[in-house]
Amino acid sequence: MKPEMSVADRQKEATRLRIEEYGPSRHGEVCRLLAASFRGKFGRVNAENDERTARLLAAAWPYRRESNKLQLAACRSEEPDSGPVGTILLKWRLAGSRLRAEHAGDEEPSLLALMIRFGPLPALRLIVGMAALHYTPAAGECYVEHLAVRSDCRGQGIGRKLMLHSERYAGQAGFRICALHVSKNNAAAVALYQSLGFVKVREERRFASGRLFNEYDWLLMRKEIP
Repeated sequence: MKPEMSVADRQKEATRLRIEEYGPSRHGEVCRLLAASFRGKFGRVNAENDERTARLLAAAWPYRRESNKLQLAACRSEEPDSGPVGTILLKWRLAGSRLRAEHAGDEEPSLLALMIRFGPLPALRLIVGMAALHYTPAAGECYVEHLAVRSDCRGQGIGRKLMLHSERYAGQAGFRICALHVSKNNAAAVALYQSLGFVKVREERRFASGRLFNEYDWLLMRKEIP
């Protein structure tokens, strides 16, 4: 069993990270990280086959650089080619609800194409599940769409550093509220967000996400950015 890291060691590991916006070349790696990190949710999609789930996720969610999103990956500074150890996606509402792609990536495939390639049930479960988890940020709100850390790198302060990096970005961009959803059953994540100053706004019961991802109860949390 790997010994628990001290606070000093966790901080030291976190300082070795390079956090930056990633491009299409890292999208497949990020999808593999998400598939493994959210195995508990995606397990019903592909029977806990992480690689197949990652391919389906990459196909259903093709890379795009959009003016209402920021996609970040955290990599070891001394091992830049070893793949991301964490990722976070921020999104916000544009004035007039405009969605303008600055640099388009791959074209979004049709549901039929996904069903043919990956099977009807996995494709439907993922698409419907993603729609069930959709959230439209309020005006002036920066929303954390997802935060994930590689399983063998947890407990090293990576998630905290990604959150703090994102909060600084949001504050510099003029946002005054940061928001996110977290599973009510994910005690470690709830504790992390509370330690960062997030407070519960409301509890939500989501039947569709419960049936598809086995996660019925969610917390909407917000934090004022100084």
